Amino acid sequence: MGDAKTDALTVDQFLAARVGLVEGRDLSVKQVIRYYAHVEGGVHLGDPDEDGQEAMSCMAPVLLGNTTGQIEIVGYLGQVVVDALTPLCDSILTSPTIVPAMHRLNSSGFYDHHWTAKHHAKQRPKTLE
Repeated sequence: MGDAKTDALTVDQFLAARVGLVEGRDLSVKQVIRYYAHVEGGVHLGDPDEDGQEAMSCMAPVLLGNTTGQIEIVGYLGQVVVDALTPLCDSILTSPTIVPAMHRLNSSGFYDHHWTAKHHAKQRPKTLE
């Protein structure tokens, strides 16, 4: 098994990753996301109708905006996604695909008429005049 920092997962592998146990069976990232999206109101409120959702309903009720610590897992999963995509984003921003006939390097070090220049402009803090 390789180093966790360098091994890349496919989307399907990430969604299938075990994050806990429910009723003695593995609980996957996908099951947790679907539960909070379709039962607890992330997308809509609904009745548990998939494997493990009834048990999760007993473990992690959402009452008037208060939860057990269980819903925090969604935030952790989101952070995993951000951490996984950050190197790709950084790579795209530092080595964008350039079409010489369309994109010219400007004095700020960005390419005119390229989406990355607009991205970097949004990231720069505004100065007071």
